[in-house]
Amino acid sequence: MIKVSIFAASAALVLLGACGGPSTPRDACDDAANAICQKIFQCVDPSVIKSQLGYADESDCEIKFEATANCANLACPPNTTFDSSTAGQCVDDIKSAACVSGAPALPASCNSTCK
Repeated sequence: MIKVSIFAASAALVLLGACGGPSTPRDACDDAANAICQKIFQCVDPSVIKSQLGYADESDCEIKFEATANCANLACPPNTTFDSSTAGQCVDDIKSAACVSGAPALPASCNSTCK
């Protein structure tokens, strides 16, 4: 289950996404934290969430996720532009992903939010 935590942290670094097209990478990261934490709490046994991932509840998950991903300081790399449409698709894809055992794969849509 620790793999879920790794997925969450890496997703924020790649994923600058959110539904409806956030205006900044920070907003997108915050929306991604929300989507990933919802998915974790939907798919992972509550005792595992608390004992292995260390999240008391979804709100705690989001706060820790945003801090780990450094959402407050995220920006697209130089010579790229934030694509809110693709970012929105990324979060939609996370929300609609099936629960699986092990670490879920990051949706392909999350790989091109900065172009």
